[in-house]
Amino acid sequence: MSVRLLLIAGLLIQTALLSFYAVPGGAAEVLHFVAVNALLFCVSAFLVYLLRSRDVPHAPVASDDIYRYLWDGKVASHGINPFEFAPDDPRLEHLASETLPAKVSFPGMRTIYPPLAQGVFLVSHLLFGASVSGLKILLVLADVSAMMLMVLS
Repeated sequence: MSVRLLLIAGLLIQTALLSFYAVPGGAAEVLHFVAVNALLFCVSAFLVYLLRSRDVPHAPVASDDIYRYLWDGKVASHGINPFEFAPDDPRLEHLASETLPAKVSFPGMRTIYPPLAQGVFLVSHLLFGASVSGLKILLVLADVSAMMLMVLS
């Protein structure tokens, strides 16, 4: 997808949202609200359609710790304490896949992440398996929940 197309879509979305300031109250406001939301849905659906064959979201860039999180969740889901064994321990070989623990940094080290984090990794594995996107969704939901709690307090 070209940068130009993304810029056009972004400008269209921003213009549609700014148009709320120009509409008088009453029935026109309700119709405008419905029309803008329909337009935004169409633009979003079109962008998703264009991105359907792309790898979205892309692989981690700044840190590959997410693979350790996925590994710890996988280990815990099999009833094994992630603090007990390092990912390259031969006793965990039956859990290995193409990406895990192959992409885990420092596979000779046992996990350093605390129990509450381990619980999040386990929940992620139970919900999404060894999916990077699934864990990212769970973490985004946690962030949004924290922001909502701050707003409400």
